[in-house]
Amino acid sequence: MVRSHPSVRRILLGVLVTAFLGVTGQRGTPAQGTAPALQPVLRLYTIPGYTARGLEESASASWQFDPSQVQRFSASVTAALNLNGQCFYALSAPAKPWATAVESRGARWWLEARLVSVEADAATFDVKMNRTVTDSDVSPNEPLQIEQRIRLRDGGNGILDVVRSTSSDSQCGSFAVGLGLGFARPSGAPEAGLQYDVWLIDRSGDGVERAVRSVSSAREGENAGFVFRPLPFKSDGTPAEDGTGDWRLTLSGKIRGRVLDADTIDLAVDTQRGFGPGDRSGGVTSAGRKRLLVRAGETVEFEMPPADYDRLPPAVRAHRIAIRVTTNRLW
Repeated sequence: MVRSHPSVRRILLGVLVTAFLGVTGQRGTPAQGTAPALQPVLRLYTIPGYTARGLEESASASWQFDPSQVQRFSASVTAALNLNGQCFYALSAPAKPWATAVESRGARWWLEARLVSVEADAATFDVKMNRTVTDSDVSPNEPLQIEQRIRLRDGGNGILDVVRSTSSDSQCGSFAVGLGLGFARPSGAPEAGLQYDVWLIDRSGDGVERAVRSVSSAREGENAGFVFRPLPFKSDGTPAEDGTGDWRLTLSGKIRGRVLDADTIDLAVDTQRGFGPGDRSGGVTSAGRKRLLVRAGETVEFEMPPADYDRLPPAVRAHRIAIRVTTNRLW
């Protein structure tokens, strides 16, 4: 059993949907608004062997924008899905001419992005992209030119373009390029490392608590993953021994912190929670993000929404799940 310390700050969970929106529009004026303490960082990434199931990215390039200036980020990508028995690709920022070997057998992209505006945890960019395919085994193989106004939220990402090989001996099958957004302190600011002491708190309807712990660390602005061992339940809502429960709760996620000043850290906590039968024959998964400002060494706690899964017995649905986080600076 874990008893809550009175200094723990409790907050209700707020869900923030990460979106990637592309809307064609006219070129705007220089980025508007007062420059924030954090600056947007646009990232171009590549994914050889891309599938819709996840983003296992490879080469990437980033550009940090100063909203007080008019800046453009350019990059070029070359990819050969089957070049002398290899899947070959290269990324250059700023953009430079294509490699002759890839130009003769592959796909190539040129991209330019300009910051339009910054609002809280989102940024808008004007993006221009050209694609040329010089391999008859790559589809689609027609030239592509796009100009889009794209708005990204912090931590959001999206695929700009995908090509696939029609050859049976292709080494990577498909290739994608995409954009992602993050935020960072202005260039020259001191670096920081952060450690996260994360607890999963399970409270039953009769007030009994149990907790599991996960500790992770990362440089500021980078994601630190966390995962908890599954919590099993009996149908009457009481805790069960590992592997013997009628129902089980799984929870994992990632946490990212940014140091705003000597005392304040901006946290983004992404969670993915699953409830299902103990035999893993189904269930429901929900996800959410919590944004909050904390002080170094401060412990905060937020409660997740109740499980919305009709098959769960009432006694299990009565459980309340919370996340407790203490953030410390490593340097």
